[in-house]
Amino acid sequence: MDHLLPDLSAYTYDAFLFDMDGTIPNPIAAAERIWGAWARKFGLNPGVFLPTIHGRKASETISALRLPDIDPEVEAAAVTQAEIEEVEGIVPITGASQFLGSLPSHRWAVVTSAPSALAKRRIEAAGLPHPSITVTSEDVKRGKPAPDCFILAAERLSVDPARAQAASR
Repeated sequence: MDHLLPDLSAYTYDAFLFDMDGTIPNPIAAAERIWGAWARKFGLNPGVFLPTIHGRKASETISALRLPDIDPEVEAAAVTQAEIEEVEGIVPITGASQFLGSLPSHRWAVVTSAPSALAKRRIEAAGLPHPSITVTSEDVKRGKPAPDCFILAAERLSVDPARAQAASR
């Protein structure tokens, strides 16, 4: 079984909540090309900066840098648009398509810090099934690691969050 998922054979769940990047598609190569170019534009060391980009809203990543004379929202929008356009190298995690295809569509959701358009594009680029429920950065005030997005996904699937298994990388 994929090293990212726990051994689920001894448990029963009403739903599965999947983080997106690195859990079902692997967009790391594309994301790091875009963010690496962005880092170099602002004189940042990509080797130091790139590990900070995953699992957060783009605007939060940029705001945390406290760079002078930039608007984090404007920069985040530009990075996000570039990520939507750059799909080369986005691949499914081994076994993800088959596993998702084996689940009833009303029993799994994707939960991501990415905006909706980027989530949809990456899922398509990886050739994965589209979830019936996707909770994105636009749906919650507090992104991951706060549990809000996972709780909302469980509610949208009409299941008790305690009866849902979250999977992330």
